[in-house]
Amino acid sequence: MADEPKILVERDTPGHPVARVWFNRPAKRNAFDGETIEQLLGALEMLAADDTARVIVLGGKGKGFCAGADLKWMAQQGRSADNMSGTRALAGLFDAINESPKPVIGRVHGSVRGGGNGIVACCDIPVGTVNASFALTEVRLGLAPAVISPYVIARMGVPAARELFITGAVFDAQRARELSMLQRVVATDEELDATIAAIAADIIKGGPNAVATCKGLALSVMDLPKAERLAHTSGVLAGLRSSKEAQEGMMSFIQKRSPRWVTEP
Repeated sequence: MADEPKILVERDTPGHPVARVWFNRPAKRNAFDGETIEQLLGALEMLAADDTARVIVLGGKGKGFCAGADLKWMAQQGRSADNMSGTRALAGLFDAINESPKPVIGRVHGSVRGGGNGIVACCDIPVGTVNASFALTEVRLGLAPAVISPYVIARMGVPAARELFITGAVFDAQRARELSMLQRVVATDEELDATIAAIAADIIKGGPNAVATCKGLALSVMDLPKAERLAHTSGVLAGLRSSKEAQEGMMSFIQKRSPRWVTEP
């Protein structure tokens, strides 16, 4: 249906700690356009503000994860007077996933093409099935994976990026795992969902503020100069251990009980 949402948000029950966010354009191989970007940004913003949402699982309906940008939309954008602003909006989508205060698990299956690789690279923990296949196909369209390049290079490194950006060649799930585009590879969709559920359960055991802080450290701490890094990390630890959350966590360990933030996924 024409008015069906291009992004779906599902919770097993109201307030369930795991929120599933789906690309919902299976007939278009979940290619994203302006409306998809707007709806996904809205979903991420909503979940960031929802204290009951502890983990986001990002996946694609149908046979594949995401085919990247809708080419009809891309061509229209290229002819538009708003070409640059549209490109910045697209770049903002990847940044929003990468910087989401709620950890994002990628549920990756089937085809991942073009900008879909950027979505995978921006997830904190991308998990995929053996049938997943990847290709940075922009070069074959006279384009370049420009706005996704920082995130993809952070995953696979410069040597692999030089090869795969330039050739546009298809690579399989095993190579994606070797390049850290996937953190884990499993055999079936059923195993994929079970693995993701187990990862989500582990995340929920951590303090919500601590989880967000840990993500921030992993993303940025090594980019800081040494003196700034020492000051920053010392300040992070000092601030956390005096917080109510950390005091509760440490006391719960001493008292041999679960901390109050732990809920069943």
